[in-house]
Amino acid sequence: MKKQQCTEAFAKWLNKTQTLLDQFRTIGFGYPVGENYIRPTSCLGTIHDTLRDSGITNLDAIASFYEVCNGLHWPGVQNSYFVYEIERLLHPIDPETPRRIVGLPERNIHVVGSNGGGMLFAIDDLEGSILLLPHALVEDLTYFGNDAVEIAPDFLSFANLLLSDLTAFVNCDVSHAYIA
Repeated sequence: MKKQQCTEAFAKWLNKTQTLLDQFRTIGFGYPVGENYIRPTSCLGTIHDTLRDSGITNLDAIASFYEVCNGLHWPGVQNSYFVYEIERLLHPIDPETPRRIVGLPERNIHVVGSNGGGMLFAIDDLEGSILLLPHALVEDLTYFGNDAVEIAPDFLSFANLLLSDLTAFVNCDVSHAYIA
């Protein structure tokens, strides 16, 4: 998908997501759901240029995401979803955040978020696919788990999975298969 198409797709995604979050806020769940929001985009210059030196090679989709928002914070949706700010993606707060997966094949990654259960969402630097990393040993910035699974072929597909989960949660769809 070309850069312009990615940008348009993420603009539509943002509108749909904002509408659902507005609806979400009106539902009485009977328990506190916390503040659920999409962070406004930050002013870092051009996002594409900011990401270019990161080692992530398929930049169009992820750059388009960060051009429309700077991550999301959904502690009240399903098991909680967090997509980190671009600053945290590029400069992790936790010194134990993995930057590499050992296994077949070995690959470099950037952790882009997590869920409330502590599983991590990571982008494969070379392929651009999104991986779900269950709990495992992390040592010297290397993830040693054998259970990492690809959940989306690209960042737009990942964002659409999150939107699908939000939609199902707002609509109380008990038959929906959530990401994690």
